[in-house]
Amino acid sequence: IFNETATDLLKAKDDNAKIYNLTHEHVVHWEIDGSVTTQKTPGPRMPHAGVITNITSKTCDGVTIGATAWAGTIYLVPSASINTDGGTTEIFTVRPTITNTNMAQDYGAPDLTTAFAAGDVLVAATTAIGTNATFISITARVRYT
Repeated sequence: IFNETATDLLKAKDDNAKIYNLTHEHVVHWEIDGSVTTQKTPGPRMPHAGVITNITSKTCDGVTIGATAWAGTIYLVPSASINTDGGTTEIFTVRPTITNTNMAQDYGAPDLTTAFAAGDVLVAATTAIGTNATFISITARVRYT
């Protein structure tokens, strides 16, 4: 659905024909294994181009991180690279971390890459195993442009 002058998209339909506003934020959510660094968990294909506005992480099992901090990251996989093993771009220069004695962390917008295109996929992963980290919940807030 366009505005009166047909210069800007205000609403869109998803694959299930549901109409939603493009002016508010949407959530992409992962629950990843915080005890292994070999697993990468993809999110859904992004239905429209947009920007990442905020990233948060939290331990899923209600425990605090011990002496060793947990760290993770999110990779951007362009739609052209979906069926290959390459083409990923890390969106942080300083990776998200849950530090000693904490259960959660809010990071704000990524410091390296915030924009994505329609069809791109965001992938979450653990990069450093933290003490007591079993499962980690990561949430990205996105706004379609």
